[in-house]
Amino acid sequence: MLALFLPAVTAAIDAEDRANTTLDLERLAAALAVYRAEHGSFPEKLENLTPGVIATLPRELYNNKPFIYKRTPDGYLLYSSGDNGNDDGGSNETQQVFEGQSPSDLEIDSGEKLREKIPRGADDWSIRLPRPQFKMPVIRPESASRESK
Repeated sequence: MLALFLPAVTAAIDAEDRANTTLDLERLAAALAVYRAEHGSFPEKLENLTPGVIATLPRELYNNKPFIYKRTPDGYLLYSSGDNGNDDGGSNETQQVFEGQSPSDLEIDSGEKLREKIPRGADDWSIRLPRPQFKMPVIRPESASRESK
């Protein structure tokens, strides 16, 4: 009987860990937004958030490590190293995310090139700011091209 329930229990625990990791990432993202509002830019490192914006920095649930924060010229990349404990640069193979960026947010050619760069086994959970601007794909109706002939 226990063998029947074990996969479901494991899946529930994994889902809870993902949800709690996402919640911690979102709380840190909110703290980063407050810091930016108060100082005009994002901090150089997460430690600058304490004690002024948040009392203590959360640690990721998977490996009890600090979250990884990389400031970029126009924002930041914030992520957990995931269950495998490896720093995969904010990439996640299952979610099809490369360095906090979803290839589906990009044009088809750019998205495919990005998808190829996702490391095998990558399982980081990430937030990237700013998100790439979504561009609507241009769809040319087949019927319009047939009618013009």
